[in-house]
Amino acid sequence: MTPSRPTKPHPPGAEARHGGTNADSPDKIARETLRRLALRKIPPTPDNYREMYFQIRGSADADAFPTRALKAIANGLPRTTPAETRNAQAFDAAIASGKWPELQRVITDLHTSRSDGGKAWGALIRDLSLQCERLHVELTQIGKREALGIAGLSESVGELLDDTRGVQESTLRARQELTELRKLTDKTTHEIARLHSELDVASRLIRHDPLTGALNRRGLDEALVREISRMTRQGGSLCIALIDIDNFKRFNDLYGHNTGDEALCHLTRTLSGALRPQDVVARYGGEEFIILLPDTSPKAANAILARLQRELSHRIFRAPDGERLSITFSAGITRILPGEQAEASIARADEAMYAAKRAGKNRVLVAV
Repeated sequence: MTPSRPTKPHPPGAEARHGGTNADSPDKIARETLRRLALRKIPPTPDNYREMYFQIRGSADADAFPTRALKAIANGLPRTTPAETRNAQAFDAAIASGKWPELQRVITDLHTSRSDGGKAWGALIRDLSLQCERLHVELTQIGKREALGIAGLSESVGELLDDTRGVQESTLRARQELTELRKLTDKTTHEIARLHSELDVASRLIRHDPLTGALNRRGLDEALVREISRMTRQGGSLCIALIDIDNFKRFNDLYGHNTGDEALCHLTRTLSGALRPQDVVARYGGEEFIILLPDTSPKAANAILARLQRELSHRIFRAPDGERLSITFSAGITRILPGEQAEASIARADEAMYAAKRAGKNRVLVAV
């Protein structure tokens, strides 16, 4: 088996050369330089930018100090006499400083004193001068190319800033539109809530008695339709009770209609507080009230009405002068038969109520 050849490491700048980046225009290299600095989270200082730029381009920084080339020249300087040694050491020190002004000073001194150094120094100084001149030409050409790259970069940055401003303006407009839309939505939501509230109030006024808060005749009719329909679907027993306050006319004559109205409200509060949540209380007219008792047999309904009478007797009602007054009612109960009209059931309960009054009042009778 033939051993595989070891892979040679890529020289500096190989990545950029193989990627073809060095063939790109300076503005493209500049864009890529900014992108890589951002990806690597390197501050875009001039030195960092320059180093990354030449790394991507695949060439050395031409503005950098040519230490290697200068050392090669220094190695060829004569060092036989003390003067030559001093001059060579001065040249070495200038190279080690890495500063162009220091190198220029040493070259000038060498050129001035070359008559003392012989032909070798003169030839080397001419060679160094040619090297520097050639380097100057290269730097000038590279500087022109870099100037073009910087100009392209400036144009690209300008376009980027224009795009950024455009995005900011669009974002600001969208935020303003969203704010206005949110305000409009809030206003609409409040308006809908207000309309719902007014609708609830209107619905209550339509279906409830304004004095007592119990259902009125319209509310009672809707409750009868609902409960009769539920009884038809699910079965069970639905009872209806009609109650009438005893001696209410004499009550009004003795204590006034305002006190009579307070008595009606007192009765409504007592009934509503003692009944089950599914039971329905409605003012049928005057001092008459109807109670719907779903899922209740006539016997159970009779017990419920008797309990309501006891509850009413325990709750104190007083006249405006503070006198304690007794409020009682008589009631008739009947079961709503399947397929029967509600009016027929109410009429049967009404007959039972009047029979209770004739029997002595403050009584509850179940219709046969």
